[in-house]
Amino acid sequence: PVSLLALLDLADAGKITNNTVNWPDFRSAYSVAMKEVDPSKVKDAWRPFYHMSGRVGLWSMCKGGAAADFSGISKGKPTSAASLVAHADSAQLDDTLVAGIQDATTRTAIRRSVQAIIQS
Repeated sequence: PVSLLALLDLADAGKITNNTVNWPDFRSAYSVAMKEVDPSKVKDAWRPFYHMSGRVGLWSMCKGGAAADFSGISKGKPTSAASLVAHADSAQLDDTLVAGIQDATTRTAIRRSVQAIIQS
């Protein structure tokens, strides 16, 4: 849920361009959002950044504008922020997700729902 809050914050700030979320922007937004939930996990932004591309399928990992290639690392997935950044620098959002978060009113409603989940 904190990853979604970070994404909504990026959308509010106009930091999603061409359906792309840059790693430094996500890391920063995630750290701010996670600080309120569990300060011990502020530095773990790389985990959800990568995992949102897996089974969740909200975005695809990219490096230099092309599809990221994790085949050269153990088990085909990063095990640290450094290994993530070596193979990916951004994420290309799913078109359906982008359509769903373009409207500020919709983002506010989603944010309230996510915050309720976090607080429960």
